[in-house]
Amino acid sequence: MLRLIILTFTAVLVQQSYAESFTFCLEDQANPPFIHGPNDWGQSDNGLFPDLVAIAAKEAGMDIQYIRRPWKRCQQSLKQGEVDALYAFIYTAERDQWAAFPKTKGQPDQRYAYLGNYKVFTHKNSSLNWDGTAFSDPQAMVQSIPGYVADQRLKAMQIMPQIELQPMQGLEMVSRGRIDGYVIDRLIGWELAHLLNIADSVKTIEQPFMEQPWYIAFSKQAYGHSRPEIEAFWTALEQARIRYSPTLEAKYIEVPE
Repeated sequence: MLRLIILTFTAVLVQQSYAESFTFCLEDQANPPFIHGPNDWGQSDNGLFPDLVAIAAKEAGMDIQYIRRPWKRCQQSLKQGEVDALYAFIYTAERDQWAAFPKTKGQPDQRYAYLGNYKVFTHKNSSLNWDGTAFSDPQAMVQSIPGYVADQRLKAMQIMPQIELQPMQGLEMVSRGRIDGYVIDRLIGWELAHLLNIADSVKTIEQPFMEQPWYIAFSKQAYGHSRPEIEAFWTALEQARIRYSPTLEAKYIEVPE
């Protein structure tokens, strides 16, 4: 009887100490202050999000491995269940068909990582304006990050250039007046503008292009077999965001707007 109790207790300890492993796919572009320089494989470079995720993962008993891929490939890999999660991800009805988001009563809830504030970056001398629904010049060439929701909205407005531009390329072209605007999160845009030494050549339109929560979405497959762990992670993420975001922002946000 004593041996049975000892074996049972040992089994419980082993189970409690086991952290289930999840593979997260991150975009292979630097998006400071949230994600810094890309790695091909292995642990992500530092940034506000990896730190926040590490806190939530520890609380939820998750072991996280990272891979870096182009953003569209990350999405395709999540669809097919080749990776377990990705971030940061904006909720849409279409994405809800193949990705799991934190929900309460069937609706996306407050367990997000960050509230994205997307601004239109323009040349400092530009007269282009955005009123929340339309640009002052309907012929303006305005770009965003390929595969992002902002990119999809611009395409729906038929206001896109002919080529796809990653953030550094897009902001550089804005600074030289080659395109009229580039839509990107406010913090990322200014961080990159300073890295490129073009901060004095660009400005942002006051009206946000959009504001959306950034979620950490899981594959339907991962959610199906690890629902309790993932729900616990999302809850821990919200708590970590509320508690630690000010400290992490002070750590990683280095440049003024």
